[in-house]
This record gives sequence, C-alpha cells and structure tokens, in this order.
Amino acid sequence: MYTKFGTPTECAESGTEEEFNIAYERAFQQKNMEIMFYFNDAALNPSKLDIEQYQKVQNFRNNVVQQKCMYSMYSGIQDFEEKLRKHLNLYFNQHYLSTDKGTAEKMTRTSFILEERLNSALQLFSGKPRIWIDPIWLKPKLRWMEFSGKC
Repeated sequence: MYTKFGTPTECAESGTEEEFNIAYERAFQQKNMEIMFYFNDAALNPSKLDIEQYQKVQNFRNNVVQQKCMYSMYSGIQDFEEKLRKHLNLYFNQHYLSTDKGTAEKMTRTSFILEERLNSALQLFSGKPRIWIDPIWLKPKLRWMEFSGKC
C-alpha cells in the first residue's frame, strides 16, 4: 500500500481493507494463518499527494500495527521483492522446517506450504484456488493475483 487507500466497497472503506478484515477474522477464529502487510515508503512528489487518501492509509497502517500483524515498510518495487523473498524464507524456515533437512528438501517443503497457504487464502475470496505458484524466492518477478469476493 502506498498513498491511496482505494475505493469503498459494500463492506469497508476500500477493497484492501475488506480483504484485510476477512483475513484477520479468519486468522482470529482459526489461528492457522498469519497476515503479512507491506507499505511503500518511497519518496513522492507532494503535489501529487491526496491528503485525505494518505491519512486513510496511515490510519489503516496504525490498525495493522495495533492488531499485531506482521508488516514491513519498503521503498519501491525492487525493495518490496527483496523484502518479501527474505521475509517468506525467514518465516517458513523458522516455523516449518527442521534444521536436519537438506536444502532441496527444505525448498520443496516450503514451496508446498506456501502454495497450500496461498490457495487456502484465495478460497476466502473466490471459493476455488485460482493460482499455482513456483517458489517466489526463485522468481525474478512477482506474479500479481486478482481477488474477488463478497461480504
């Protein structure tokens, strides 16, 4: 998220906020998922800033922090890609991988867990898995996904 909060939906002030609320409720109820949120902190031209939208972004970020969700600041696309790869590797290595497994086995297991988690999360919005993912940390470019859902 950068400087624009987005367009209101039937359930929230923006689609991003609606998706966050759905994911947070699921994480709270089922305790089997975590939320990682990234905020772009790159420099911008002040004349292009919509103060009202930016204040909504700041309020949303404060809410994410208060809910104790994992979050990070980044500065531009390249920094985002690097941080996302690093954070996903750290997270899966700390939570799912034993230290006695070889690198290939660890990467295969991490890929499986990541694919399973992403497909599970996407089912919140569409009812069916809509993507298949190679391990993100091996790809030079991230693939962006489209979500659709109802309140």
